[in-house]
Amino acid sequence: MDFWVFDFAIRDTLSTLQARSHICELCRLLYASSKKLTVMSSVEFRRVGSVLTLGTPEAPALSICRANLNYLNGRNNPPEEIQIGFPKLPEIGSLTQFEVLRQWLEDCDNNHNRCYSDGFGPYPARTPTRLIDVGQGMNSETVRLLETVDLQEEIGHSQPVQFSYIALSHPWGDRNHHQHFCTTWENIDDHKTGILDSNLPNTFRDAVRVTRELNVRYLWIDSLCIVQGEDGDFEEEAQHMETVFSSAFCVIAASCATGTSDGFLQQRPNRTVVTIDRSPESPFYICEAIDDFQRYVVEGPLNKRGWVLQERALARRTIYFTERQVYWECGDGIRCETLTRMRK
Repeated sequence: MDFWVFDFAIRDTLSTLQARSHICELCRLLYASSKKLTVMSSVEFRRVGSVLTLGTPEAPALSICRANLNYLNGRNNPPEEIQIGFPKLPEIGSLTQFEVLRQWLEDCDNNHNRCYSDGFGPYPARTPTRLIDVGQGMNSETVRLLETVDLQEEIGHSQPVQFSYIALSHPWGDRNHHQHFCTTWENIDDHKTGILDSNLPNTFRDAVRVTRELNVRYLWIDSLCIVQGEDGDFEEEAQHMETVFSSAFCVIAASCATGTSDGFLQQRPNRTVVTIDRSPESPFYICEAIDDFQRYVVEGPLNKRGWVLQERALARRTIYFTERQVYWECGDGIRCETLTRMRK
């Protein structure tokens, strides 16, 4: 079976794949994908670049990825368009996962000139009125709301100082099912004194953890950093929403959450993988489709929220936490957590 020929295809019947599933891993994977896409009888998987499509090129069923750039130097080398990556996901919230996120940021900082064009830089053009101080290091158990004017006085600078911060893009959710954890004039002093991590709703708690893991001190969350209520300052702060997201060091998007209570550092379903060795040292893999950015980000529930389209357009880089995996988007392209570069 040579995946690399130009017109490679697998043609079979659903019943035959089912019958072979107990002895053939690849048949089992093909059968499961066919059932998921509600194929009734005959199947035809075609290789289009890095995917095996079933039915139409617009509906990738399986992904093909390879371990590295420099293997298989014979005449049957896989095409260059085969994605480089690993089909297994790291554990959610693990050291490995956060190291991937930090490497994305470091690579963007060091190598993506376009992400610093149009006035973008390592520090914001305008600091938001309020930020959440998540503390230094992972041992902190509280956060506090602060006025950035007061913070400037705390550190003793007479000239304006810009503070690097992360912004959270998230759904509030139905008030009947999700805690709307907000700052009001009645509790703003309490929030400035400090909020226990354990008192935050899950989505905010996860955002705090990610901010700390990315070695950033400050976080912006709309319901905490804008005073809510009829007498709040939303009308004033809404005028600066554009610069809040365009000036953020990074935006994290809770794409898999339906509201503040859900969180987004959730266990993901295991991805079925078949390893096929082309040489003892250099396997390539066939797995469930990796490229589901369109489905889980572009067409995901978070993008149905009015502000989010603006937030995505303005952010110079965003990390999306979806129910399947984590994605990165910046001016240089899109990546997924399995280290695969998906598109520019």
